[in-house]
Amino acid sequence: MNKPTNEQMISAVTTWAELRPLGERLLTEHQLAQLKHGKVCDYQAALLQRAEHNQRVDRSLHRYLLFSAGITANQAQNVLGINKYLRTKLIKAGVLVPTSSRGGRHGNVELITWQHVVDCAESSEFIVIKANYDERHNRNVERAEQVKRDELTAIEHKVAAQQVTVKLVAPGSLYRRALDHYLAWRNDLNRDGRQVLDFAPTADRDRWVDNYIRHRLTNYDRLVKTVQHKDDSLVDAIRVRVTAAIRKVYPFYQRGTYVNKYVEQLAL
Repeated sequence: MNKPTNEQMISAVTTWAELRPLGERLLTEHQLAQLKHGKVCDYQAALLQRAEHNQRVDRSLHRYLLFSAGITANQAQNVLGINKYLRTKLIKAGVLVPTSSRGGRHGNVELITWQHVVDCAESSEFIVIKANYDERHNRNVERAEQVKRDELTAIEHKVAAQQVTVKLVAPGSLYRRALDHYLAWRNDLNRDGRQVLDFAPTADRDRWVDNYIRHRLTNYDRLVKTVQHKDDSLVDAIRVRVTAAIRKVYPFYQRGTYVNKYVEQLAL
């Protein structure tokens, strides 16, 4: 692992109280005054700002964070790129050693210094254990991906074998059926609702007809349910197939021309 930076180490400090004694020793009087008046968000930002312009403070801060500030076992696990099982194994083997503890909501929490985490990462025992872990992990990932690919291929073949069915309804009858379908979806099946919809924008009425055709006159929903939550590309492929099949029966589908041709022109 790369040497931890001050920013990385200080971001793991969860309580300002832990940094207060360090801040009172390293920060300027002006910065401390700002902290007291709430003009700086916390000790972390103030210490990093001070260390950026002062090499002595930077070294002192780095030394404190490396040897004194502790991180939890979970944080150490994330830094080392391992799982809980491997973390427990390293602690039992004495490769990763907790050095202190603090009280928490569920009892004492063991802490590990950053230096111990660095020493663990550079130890020959960890390198061997981590290499074996990575090898097994990569094999498991590849196996899982292959299972997923095989599953998607099987679903794709299953969907491809199913025909897209489109029911034929006289174009002039579609409009009222589409309005009823939309109102049923809104739970608003009443005469006034239909009259209001008759004055809706043309684009909206065309969309309601398109939705009625797709969801009520085809098996689109059943096909999508077959691949739902599996892969978006399969849903897109189904949508393309269904659109092509619908346009063989209803050429105006998703072209925004139905209302103008079959509703407004007939009304004239």
